[in-house]
Order: sequence, then structure tokens, then C-alpha cells
Amino acid sequence: MFKKKLFLAAVLSTLLACNSQAEVIHSTWVGGERGHWSDYTKWDPAIIPFNTASQQFFVTIDSNSIGPEGVEIFLDCSGCIPPGPGNVVVSQVDCYGKVELTGSELTLVDPNGLRNHGCLKLELKSWGNVQNSPRGLLLADPMEAHAGNLLNEAGAQIQVEGSESLDVYEGSIQNFGAILVIPNGEIWAEYKLENSGLIEMYDGECLADQVLHNQTPGIIRGYGAMHSDQLINNAGCIQSLGGSLLLHSRAGFEHPYTPNWGVINTGRLVNSPGTSLTVVVWVPDVNNQGRIEVNADGSVVFDCNLNNEPNAAISIKGGTLAAKTIRQAAGAKFEGFGSITTACVTIEPNTPSEPNSIIRLTGPTNIVGDVNISKGATLEISDGTTLVTGHCTCTEGTIHMIGGAIILQGGFTNNNCRVIWEPGLYTNVADFNVDGKVNLKDFAYFADTWLWQTAWH
Repeated sequence: MFKKKLFLAAVLSTLLACNSQAEVIHSTWVGGERGHWSDYTKWDPAIIPFNTASQQFFVTIDSNSIGPEGVEIFLDCSGCIPPGPGNVVVSQVDCYGKVELTGSELTLVDPNGLRNHGCLKLELKSWGNVQNSPRGLLLADPMEAHAGNLLNEAGAQIQVEGSESLDVYEGSIQNFGAILVIPNGEIWAEYKLENSGLIEMYDGECLADQVLHNQTPGIIRGYGAMHSDQLINNAGCIQSLGGSLLLHSRAGFEHPYTPNWGVINTGRLVNSPGTSLTVVVWVPDVNNQGRIEVNADGSVVFDCNLNNEPNAAISIKGGTLAAKTIRQAAGAKFEGFGSITTACVTIEPNTPSEPNSIIRLTGPTNIVGDVNISKGATLEISDGTTLVTGHCTCTEGTIHMIGGAIILQGGFTNNNCRVIWEPGLYTNVADFNVDGKVNLKDFAYFADTWLWQTAWH
């Protein structure tokens, strides 16, 4: 592979050095529904497109202009001058209509590289840039792109079919359109993978050796796995849908020789109802600076510590949030109901700049783990019962019950803790007959159902 790269580099440098002197030839496929690249009779002008020191070829393949539904071209170079085993070298290729390119390799010298304007199916290795233009559909079956970048423009689509892959070596993938990875498919970039459009995975993989960056408007959803050796940086939305989605950012056993920063979230991490989103990282912490949403009958799981930073938000809507530990900073939002599974939940102290250090639980909630309420911090419980299976320590903080209750199953250390109870807007634990009012009827109901019917009475 290394010798081959040196050879191609030498060829490309020679051709580029001669660009200013070479004749530019615009070559068009006229060979009908199928044929070999090396058949000069299939081209207009009747010359095999292959760059030399004296000629540059800009190739157009358009099935719409020649009649058949599609064009299939097998890339070989047996008739080229000089002859080769199958590596076709041209400046640029533009494809329109329905085109299928198969064979060995295609090397593109011009920065525009290979541009698709229609439906293009690739089953080959390409060298140079690949661009999928608006309304273009690129089918990888499979596809290897080397020494160049893959650009999927807004309004364009890429589909990686089952058990196939789209691999970009020595280059990056940049998506502004839509990419669909269907069962057992894979997209991979040796450099960066940047998404500003839509990536849907259904039992697929989305991989980058460097940074996997989901930009602010970008959406990645589905089930399967996302992986980066260095960093998954989410500024858009990552959503599990239809199954379990894994966010994996680990450098492997070579760490710390390969730098790794885990996962950064400034956008949205969300599980759809009935699905799970799991984050596995090498570093000990994930700092949430955006929003985490945990929906019913599903989970968001961090195989690390989770730090909810100021101005960030966690919303639990009947699902399970799990992490090794959870740290709630002053100024961060944490609200909802469901389940929290962790070794310890810590609500940090208030600060002069961030006086609001609070977790609000509204509705029935289980906390499987310890709870630490720091000085000035508040655990607020309303309209339901919160069960804490671990030990609760409150040091000059506040437990505020608003029409709710807390069960400290694992014990309670009260270090000057303020415990406040008040009726809620919708519920009141003294409303024994559940008529929405607290009055003497509730006392009579309590007396009738408990005092007068107990065994000792």
C-alpha cells in the first residue's frame, strides 16, 4: 500500500506539473447502456479518457442524453497509453442520470474530482475528492475513497446498503444532505466526520478516527453505533430510534498515546420512548452543556460520571437516567420523574453568581443510590413520592416537599437540613378522600379507614 501511494503521488505530481501545458479534452460517453472504459469507440471524441503529460480529460457521463435507463461502465485501462491494470487517471468526472461505475480504481486530479448530479452507484476505489450535488443519490456498494474528501451537499442523498460500507481513507466526510445507513452498513472517515444534515442508521455504524462532529443543525438518529477515537462533539441532536444507539469514544489500548476527549454535548441527547442511548468513553467524566432528555420506557446511560453544568438541562419523562455519579451544578436544570440509577447524586452548593442549585422531581421517582444535598442546595419533590434507596446526607441544604413525600430507605444524615412541607397545586398528602380539598371530611375518612378499623381498636 505504501509503495502504491508513492507511485500515485509521483504520477499526480507529474500530471499537475504539466497542467498548464496540457491540452484540455472534454470527453462524453456515447457508448450506450454498458461498456468498457478502455473502448475508444464509446467516447466522443474517440479517445480513451486517460490523462497524460500532454492531455487532460474532463469526462461527462449522462444516461439521459443517450437514451437507456442507465449506464454501466467497467473501468479498465487495457487500451490506455500507457496501458495499466485498471487505474484510470483523469482530471474530473461528472455523472448525470443513472450511472454505475465498477472495476478497479479511478484517480481524479482536479480538485472537483468526481461529481454526481443524478443516481450514481459506485463499486470501486477512487482517489481524489467526491462530491454529491443537490438532488444527487450516491449508492455505495461498497465504495472506497482515498486521498480526498467526500462532500454530500444540501438536498443530496447517500445510501449505504446492507452489509456494505463507504470508507474514506486520508480524508473527511462532510454531510449537509441526508445519509441512510441500512442494516449492517457502515460509513467511516479516517479524518473527520462532520454532519450538518441528517444521518439515519438502522443497525448501522457511523465511525471516524478523528473528531465526529454533529453540528448545530445536524440530526443523527436510529440504532447501531457511533464511534470516534478522539471525540464525539454533539451540537445538534443525537437520538436513539427503533433500538439501542451506542456512542463510543475510546482510543483503545494505545491510550494515552492517542488523545481522547470522550463526548461533549452542547446540543440534545435524547432517547425515543422504548429505546436506549448509551455513552461509553475512556475519560472519567462527560460534561453536559446542552440538554439530555430521557423518555418513557427507555434509558439514557453514561458509563462514566455525568456533570450537569450551569445553563444545561436534564429532563426525565418517565425513563431511566443512569451514570456512575451525577453532579448537579448550580444554575443547571434537572427536572422530571422516573428513575435515577447512580452511585451518588450530588447537588452542589449555591454560589453568588449561580444561586439556583436545585433538582426538581415532579411525580413518582426512584433514586437508586445515595443523595448529597450541599449547603444552599435544594431537592424539591412535588406531586408524588420519591424513594431513595441509598443514604441521604443534607448539609445546610433543603428538602422541599410540595404535595409530595420522600422515603429515605437507606437512612438520613441531617446536618442542619431545612425540611419543608406544603400542599401542592394538584396534590396534598392530607387529602385522604382524594376530592381535591383538605377539610374535616378528610379527617373523618382517615379516622374511619385507619383509626377505627385497626386491629388494636
